[in-house]
Amino acid sequence: MAVSRTFDAIKSLLHSHKIQHCHDSKLHIREKDKKATLRSVSLDSVGASAFYIQYDECKFPGETLFAPHDSLHRACDAIAFCEVDSRPYIMCIELKSSEPERHEVAQQFRGAHCFLDYLDALLNNYCKGETIKDWECRYFVFHSGKTPMAKRRSVEEFDNTSPDSVLFMPTENGDKHYLRRLLGKPR
Repeated sequence: MAVSRTFDAIKSLLHSHKIQHCHDSKLHIREKDKKATLRSVSLDSVGASAFYIQYDECKFPGETLFAPHDSLHRACDAIAFCEVDSRPYIMCIELKSSEPERHEVAQQFRGAHCFLDYLDALLNNYCKGETIKDWECRYFVFHSGKTPMAKRRSVEEFDNTSPDSVLFMPTENGDKHYLRRLLGKPR
């Protein structure tokens, strides 16, 4: 399936006001919490068709049907969809103003993982068999301060493809990060 067709199918399922499009091949991920000191990061060289949803504002799965639970209603800040070298990627992103806790962000990313499973089911059932099931998904925490990882490894050798295996990236407010580098791709 063509990636652009799947991007269009995803957008057709979501409210347009929930979708943030790229500008000049950049995605600007913003934290809306007024108390946050890390307010934004920029992902550069994401391609012309990249977009993201401000996932923590979507209230998925919602408390209308599901009872309150410790981690069921936790959400990361953003889920981005992009294409690099004709390969689709999903990036789950969390911004933290303080040193993050692995357990907390794992809960937030598990919520994103569940949403992506549900989105894939919707695509498959309502959008002529489109799917994101085989798309590579990466998990990133951009945070102020030092990394909680005992020994820092380079992006290229880190496997951040599950909610429990997250890449922590120390950053400053408004910093720019190149997508190819985050994905461990040569320039």
